This record gives sequence, C-alpha cells and structure tokens, in this order.
Amino acid sequence: MKKLLLLLVFVLLLSSCANTVIPNKINAIDEINAAMSLPFKLTLPEKDLEYDDEYTMEPGFGCYVLRKDGLIIFVSGWPDVTDSYHVTEYRITGSDYGVFGISIGSALDDGVAVFESCGYTGDETEAGRRYDFRKNEQVSIALFADTEGFIDEIWLTAITTNKDDIVF
Repeated sequence: MKKLLLLLVFVLLLSSCANTVIPNKINAIDEINAAMSLPFKLTLPEKDLEYDDEYTMEPGFGCYVLRKDGLIIFVSGWPDVTDSYHVTEYRITGSDYGVFGISIGSALDDGVAVFESCGYTGDETEAGRRYDFRKNEQVSIALFADTEGFIDEIWLTAITTNKDDIVF
C-alpha cells in the first residue's frame, strides 16, 4: 500500500512538471515557489519578510541568515549580489520542508528522477552522495545523501549574478 501511494505521488509530481517540455519558457522561480513547502517564497524581498523569534538571525558576508530547527534561510542581494536583499537560498535538514514532494529522508534516486522530469539538468558531483541541478539559470538545487542513499540535506538557491566581481 505504501509503495502504491508513493507511486501515485510520484506520478502526480511528474504530471505537475509536464509543462516544462519547452525549455527557457518557464519561470523556474515561480515554478519552484509553487512546488515547495517552505515558509517564504524564494526571491521574496526583504521588506516583505516577516518572521518572529522562532528564527535566530546571524550576520554573514554579503548576507544574513535566519536559522530555525532544520532550516537555514539566506537573505542577500538579488538578482545581483549588489542589489537589494531578498530570500535567496534555503538549506534544508528538517523533514518538515521539501520541494516537488522531495524532502529529507526521500531516496536520492527519487529526487534525481523528479528534478530531471521537471526539466532540471544536473550532474552527480560526489559519487552517489551529491547531485547539483539547474534550470534556466534561475534556480539551482543540490541534493545530498547519506551512505544509504537517502537525502539528508537540500540546498535550494535563486541564482544571482556578480557583475562587479565582488569578493565577500
């Protein structure tokens, strides 16, 4: 029964990505925002970012981060690093969060299949332990797996430019 339910979820996810057959016509940021279970939209302007004391704020180099159990949120310049601050990256380690139905504890092979079916291109970068994906030079996703092949960390990033080659 559990496998049937997983298969049904997988088929639904594939069908939700069906409109990605025309590359570079889909706004990958809008698509990811519609398919994620995270507290703030990717590229949400800092002025619209409302959070309470469940997050701790820490300064960074050219950014700041908001931390909560199982989640780190980066707020930095976007679309260029010198622009006004937006939510630009998530680092997920808690199972309460996910994207396209993939979350911590999902099989890495399932994550790879889902992102590829949604039009993301990627490569295995660490022999069965990490896959990096990109779509339309707007979004990058990194999946990290434990030694048993289950996802233990997800990075979801709005790709930024660095026109002035600023080093932080």
